[in-house]
Amino acid sequence: MEEKSFEQLYNESLNEKKFDKLVTGTIIEITSNGEIFVNFGYKADGIIPKKEFSDDINANPKDVFKVGDKITADVLKMNDGEGNVLLSYKRAKKREDSIKEKEKREKERKEKEQKRIETAKKKEEFWNNIKVGEVYSGTISKKADYGLFVDLGFERGLLHISEILWNKDEKLEDKFNVGDEIEVKVKSFDKEERKISLSYPLKGENPWFTLADKYKINDIVTCNVIKFASFGAFVEIEKGLEGLVHNSQITSLKRVTKPEEVLEIGQTINAKIISIDKENCKIGLSIKDLEGTSMEYGYEDYIKGETIVTQVADVGGGSSFIYYDHLAGTTDPFGYTKGDEVGKPDAYFDFDTRQLIVDGVVQQTQNNVNNTSNRPYVDFDYENKVATVDGDRYVVDDTQPIIVSMSQEYQNNIKKTNVTLTDNLEYAEYSKIHSDSAILYTNNNSNKKNITICVNAGHGTNGGESVKTQCHPDGSAKVTGGSTAEGSITATAVASGMTFLDGTPEKEATLRMALILRDLLLSEGYNVLMIREEDNVQLDNIARTVLANNYADCHIALHWDETTTDKGAYYMKVPNVDSYKAMEPVASTWQKSDAFGEALIAGLRSQNIKIFEEGSIEMDLTQTSYSKVPSIDIELGDRSSDTSRDSLERLAEGLEKGVSEYYKENSIAIQNVGETTR
Repeated sequence: MEEKSFEQLYNESLNEKKFDKLVTGTIIEITSNGEIFVNFGYKADGIIPKKEFSDDINANPKDVFKVGDKITADVLKMNDGEGNVLLSYKRAKKREDSIKEKEKREKERKEKEQKRIETAKKKEEFWNNIKVGEVYSGTISKKADYGLFVDLGFERGLLHISEILWNKDEKLEDKFNVGDEIEVKVKSFDKEERKISLSYPLKGENPWFTLADKYKINDIVTCNVIKFASFGAFVEIEKGLEGLVHNSQITSLKRVTKPEEVLEIGQTINAKIISIDKENCKIGLSIKDLEGTSMEYGYEDYIKGETIVTQVADVGGGSSFIYYDHLAGTTDPFGYTKGDEVGKPDAYFDFDTRQLIVDGVVQQTQNNVNNTSNRPYVDFDYENKVATVDGDRYVVDDTQPIIVSMSQEYQNNIKKTNVTLTDNLEYAEYSKIHSDSAILYTNNNSNKKNITICVNAGHGTNGGESVKTQCHPDGSAKVTGGSTAEGSITATAVASGMTFLDGTPEKEATLRMALILRDLLLSEGYNVLMIREEDNVQLDNIARTVLANNYADCHIALHWDETTTDKGAYYMKVPNVDSYKAMEPVASTWQKSDAFGEALIAGLRSQNIKIFEEGSIEMDLTQTSYSKVPSIDIELGDRSSDTSRDSLERLAEGLEKGVSEYYKENSIAIQNVGETTR
């Protein structure tokens, strides 16, 4: 055989088979020390050292492979120094696993995207086909103190507790659990806001009607006192049927401000049914209508017709109002104090007959210019609840003592002007409802502060709930949820508000609160911009905010929360979202608004008002989104709150203290000369 030259051997080596980084071969041996020998069609065998089999030093190749199995490995070296090709199984395996994981993620991404598209399509079909009255089978996905959230497949709806339970003593947790299937009916829906309100068909007919049908107006019933509220006593007529005896219906022998002054829990009483409201499931009763009759119960300590001084309120100038029985009048008390027994005063106003009696003679009380008595002259305007005594004006509340408002001289130095939304005001173009005007009170008394406070009585715009306005002036979406869902571009122009547990509409409470706060602020020398002074004002939230921007130095919107847990007061804090805080006019005002809110909460705390947690909840509101002045939506409590005059006055005092502290801390010049700055 001819011996090959060095040149020939070199050329053959150049023509040797070339291998990829990754090779597959057959296992021909697994040694006791964990090495794997592989035949992969090359002139030399491959070897996989144990350290290249796995990162786990305890892994045994024999537990995974046997001789004759196929194995894939990375080529590390064509010659390991001993004539074998050095291979790595673990590196090839990691790469293979990585590729599989990427393929898996890509597959999942595509499946998720496909599912999203299909879900969006089905959601759109759902909203296109949903109808009021339609029945769905859903699954309870969440429980809250106010109701159940029910998953209808592609959307979820709210089943309010009032739609589920008739008996207030029943509890949701006793009847329903998350995951339960439940049949519900669509009560109402808002496609734009993606909200669905549900009812519960299995609730059945309200048992209240069956019980109430047994009674009629003027029936005399024996019932038990079961609980008190600031406005009256709730009584149980029979199991499952309750009624209310309002403070004004407890007795005619004294003025009742708290039912517990006369009644006790558990006490059995006789009362006459005076009203049956089937629409709202309410029964009104009167105890005082039975006084002096054979059905009277529980007033043996009083003699009908006895005159008791129940309160003496000084109004200055040597005159006082004396309250006795259900009559109110004026006299010089000459030392009379609460509880004194007296004869009828020389002058009093009889609320039952709407007559002013002076020395036993009925006087004309409307526009009366002749004072024939030596007693203080009284002009009482019953319709407007205003009494004038010797030229000084006093405001009367039907259910509360007459309180001093402001003297006529002080009022004469307050200028009243109507202000309207005009096209030239910034952001005015975003308002949809603005046909009415607000009222600006400019204070020119010696204690004037030249600071204007906008007092906004929340709600109170008929039709406002059916109109939508743009959430943000730049057209961006809401960054938080709330009454309008996160991501929405438009929101309700003015919500109608909730109803307190005692049946009082929220818009009525906010109006009474605003009027009390107005008078307090005016008496302290502030100017006041009143957004609403009556039941209905046609100004949406944007219009109200724009008017505040241009005619006030700050803006306070008054509301109560819709929960029923005695939540306490808090203010709506600007959300900590960079994009929102960077949007004008929020960027220029949010820090001032937050400081203003903290000051108001501090003022409420000073009056021992209950505060919710830290006193704030982050919320993206139309009001703050358009505000160019410090602006706060403050929630003064919730549906279970007391809205009596005493409570509202405490709230007003707290808010006034907060306003004063805010301007004091922010070094706003308060001068006693000059006109208002706006």
